[in-house]
Amino acid sequence: MQIDILKYYQKGIEETFENRYDLAVLIDVYRATSSMVIAAHRGANDIFAVKTLEKMYQAKNASIILCGERNAIKPEGFDFGNSPLELLKANLKDKKVFISTSNGTRTLSAFRKNSDNFIATSFLNLSPTVEYINKKNYNKILLLCAGSWEKFSLEDYLCACIILSHLEKELSNIDDDKTLQITTGNYFHSSKPELQKVLQHTDHAKRLKNIGKYDDVEFITSSIDHYEEIPVIKMID
Repeated sequence: MQIDILKYYQKGIEETFENRYDLAVLIDVYRATSSMVIAAHRGANDIFAVKTLEKMYQAKNASIILCGERNAIKPEGFDFGNSPLELLKANLKDKKVFISTSNGTRTLSAFRKNSDNFIATSFLNLSPTVEYINKKNYNKILLLCAGSWEKFSLEDYLCACIILSHLEKELSNIDDDKTLQITTGNYFHSSKPELQKVLQHTDHAKRLKNIGKYDDVEFITSSIDHYEEIPVIKMID
């Protein structure tokens, strides 16, 4: 098994990766992929990642729920923001959820030609993601850490490292970079209190706290592996 990790998205970085992967896993813990997991948990039939607000507004109808943010704030006319805690209270049964965010959907759009299969992962469904990968027997996997405005986000990277550490025995090649990632993943996986402490004090968590969105951070860090859903992401440019 080959697993590559995008540590965080920067414009044009997709050109440095291989053209085709059996599976691409989007990781945008605060908060897009956590929202996608909860949307699936609340009964959404399909989840679409949409790059622009214009396309979101064009798609609006009675069967489609608009979710997302710009600069962490819900855009005007959206049904929900980019909040997993908010979506946890929603009835999304038989609905299509369209989501557009500042970082996660931009990363997806950049890498949409690199795979035919995209799923959403956060700490909410970390272990089920590993089980899903093993069950499907994928050989080439890309873990896409979205980051935050083209900067490194520790919460995304730690999620990817833990996934990698769970799949260590399946890896065909382990270089120095992967050795460090696996070691990091094993350490934080073995100590949930330490993991939660670190996650609650990342730069992104602090920014969310400053704008009154820290309840999502508390929810995510207290709900590690609480959900089984593996959202399949479809894309609309």
